[in-house]
Amino acid sequence: MNFYQILRLNQAIKKLKEEYPALRLRINYTFNKDNFRDLADFFDVNGKYQPDILQIRPVKNMGNTAYQDTDVSSLKDDYEPIINEILEEGKKREMTILASPKFKNVNKEDNIQSVIYQFVYYYMRPGFVWRDGFDWKNETFNEFRARTGWTKKLWNQAFASKKQYRELNRQTSLNYEVLN
Repeated sequence: MNFYQILRLNQAIKKLKEEYPALRLRINYTFNKDNFRDLADFFDVNGKYQPDILQIRPVKNMGNTAYQDTDVSSLKDDYEPIINEILEEGKKREMTILASPKFKNVNKEDNIQSVIYQFVYYYMRPGFVWRDGFDWKNETFNEFRARTGWTKKLWNQAFASKKQYRELNRQTSLNYEVLN
């Protein structure tokens, strides 16, 4: 899908929202050093589609993907001014903005909310579906859950101590917050 197809899709969603007012348009913007500054024009390009939610997060190394440059350190000076502009306009439009308000938190690895990451994040790429050991062609999620003790793990993490949370956070993190 190219950029213009996405814009046409956004226009179709805007029309559907007229008929179905509860429909929400969420735009997930995964940024890197090459596209972050484009966010300064986000509302000029996308504002007419009336998005309800904008999630802004940095690119992560997901393994064997075409884009491998996950270093966003060159954005240090531009990050907060652009995010603050997005927040200000998002408030005017009564949008939900999911982003890290501070550049220092963009690649932060210590986030209490991240303990749920392994239970809510699903990733697929050629040769890999979501989690090692999950054979989606031959096993249902419920079978996988029963075989791996998934429910018990989730239950234990829901009631983990702060020390246990900190240890779990070393595994991964969600590096954004609900800002609006």
